[in-house]
Amino acid sequence: MRRNKRAALNLSINAIVVLILAITMLGLGLSFMRNIFGSATQEFEEVGGTVRKQMIDQMKESDNTVDLSRPKVELKAGEETQIFIGFKNDGNVQRYFQVSTTGSSSTTLGDADTCNILDNTGDKIIYLEFKTGETEVLKGEVVVLPLNVKTSSDVDQDTCFYEIVVEHGTTSGSLDKNETIELTVDIVS
Repeated sequence: MRRNKRAALNLSINAIVVLILAITMLGLGLSFMRNIFGSATQEFEEVGGTVRKQMIDQMKESDNTVDLSRPKVELKAGEETQIFIGFKNDGNVQRYFQVSTTGSSSTTLGDADTCNILDNTGDKIIYLEFKTGETEVLKGEVVVLPLNVKTSSDVDQDTCFYEIVVEHGTTSGSLDKNETIELTVDIVS
């Protein structure tokens, strides 16, 4: 009888040691994954900041008043990406810029023009998201804003051509000039 108690005690000690080792390994694995994904997120933020800075420098050197960081985007179904649109004010007074797309009166964030590609419920399956209000750009400055391109998971292979119209002027609410830039969105398989 005494031998069985000693064996049971030895077995339960071994079980506790294995349990402690398993919990330790799980904790180490989770912290490793958090560090990997945390550094990847930080790198993506740094890349976005680098693209903005490069676009500002590029626009200061060019004659373009309005420009896109990438005029052509390729996405798979369910993917999203972010490009940037830049506004340059080379005048002597502040200017106001406002973005819209052709063929749509609805350009609010999350409900933008969709190249008329709809699913069978009438929901939009390619989205352009951007700031629709006026953006003030001080004299001699360049402002860069994000423009998100998203697709739903059930979108078919297709190509969309967007004309992005940027109105600008020196008086808020009275924008008297237009610039049009083109964005091509390719949905690939």
